[in-house]
Amino acid sequence: MKNKRFITDSQLKAITLPLDTKELIIKDESTPNLIVRISPQTKSFIFRAKIDGKMKQYKIGQYPLISLATARQEAIKLKAQITQDIDPTLKELTFNEVAQMWLKYKSKQNLATFQKIQGRLNNHIIPKLGNIKIQDLKRDKLIKCVLELELKDNRGDGYETKTKIFGILKDILKFIAIHGLIHDYISPLADLNFSDICKDKHTTTHHRYIQEPKRLKEFLDAIENYKGNILTKYALKMGVYTALRSQTLRTLKWEYIDYTKEIINIPKEQMKTKKPFILPLTNQIKAILKELEPYKLGKYLFSINANVMSDGTLSKAIRKMGFRDDTDFHGLRGLFSTICNEHTQEHGLSPEIIELCLAHADTNQIRNAYNHSERLNEKTQLMKWYNDYIDKIRDELK
Repeated sequence: MKNKRFITDSQLKAITLPLDTKELIIKDESTPNLIVRISPQTKSFIFRAKIDGKMKQYKIGQYPLISLATARQEAIKLKAQITQDIDPTLKELTFNEVAQMWLKYKSKQNLATFQKIQGRLNNHIIPKLGNIKIQDLKRDKLIKCVLELELKDNRGDGYETKTKIFGILKDILKFIAIHGLIHDYISPLADLNFSDICKDKHTTTHHRYIQEPKRLKEFLDAIENYKGNILTKYALKMGVYTALRSQTLRTLKWEYIDYTKEIINIPKEQMKTKKPFILPLTNQIKAILKELEPYKLGKYLFSINANVMSDGTLSKAIRKMGFRDDTDFHGLRGLFSTICNEHTQEHGLSPEIIELCLAHADTNQIRNAYNHSERLNEKTQLMKWYNDYIDKIRDELK
């Protein structure tokens, strides 16, 4: 029978199934993809759309238990999900299916930490929870996944990684609710913080750093004579003089550099603290940038095959140079902190400026929320003093 259409609730109510007809399909004139299937006993709202080249449908509910207005709202929401590459017709979703939708959504946000997020999900979560139906994923299973985390190495107690895993789980389950993948879904973790599930005393892992000036000179000489990838060499040099985190350093873009203002203006997306950071350009850093320019391959300073330098490259290079027991790349930040704090009488700047140069978040939450002062002049003074100190170690110690 030829399809009919309706616009108002009264029109829908008046439509009846003709004699000798088993089923009638009518379309909502005002709402794309919404139809009503009429059988001898029921009228059912159906959302029907082409997804990945196939015509699929999703049952919204029976009329008049579900009103026309409610069905239209649901159809609009389902249509919005399709535009976000989410298939609302999937039933009995597993955690892995939702996790892959979530990853696809995250990949569009251009997060600097996306590869780490993907690695943690695939290594620590999917093997334990991937095949479990979302509706069967209760709080105890989720907490067990976090607290029974096993790391490949024996460094530290895994506290930081556990907090990251918990955050990923919580965000994925929140994604289900926000995008309506499951009707009226409430996350089992919605009302929990990590501190609620982990009461163990946290053992802080301190990164190694070079403490002896003579050994530091040997390290600086080793970087200068590094025979591996030239971009790795310059990234190591930049790490020494800037004390930036590996993630921030490896994702630096040429567009952040402002030679007129003599700063590198790093947006919040690239920072662990999620706040923009201004790094003063010292003469030493400008010299490194000038040497680096002929090797420019893309938008990133240290692009390898036009991609971001991989996580672990810099610490691997340090081990290759023979300094495995002395430091890792993060230890260069400890080096900066120690030297600057031990020589406050020489540079005359406060520990607060040292923390600002390290882009550490203020532990006072109220002050952290309201203090937007960059104190750029003082940061510039300290970075200049520290860079000159490193040069002195490199040039004068024999």
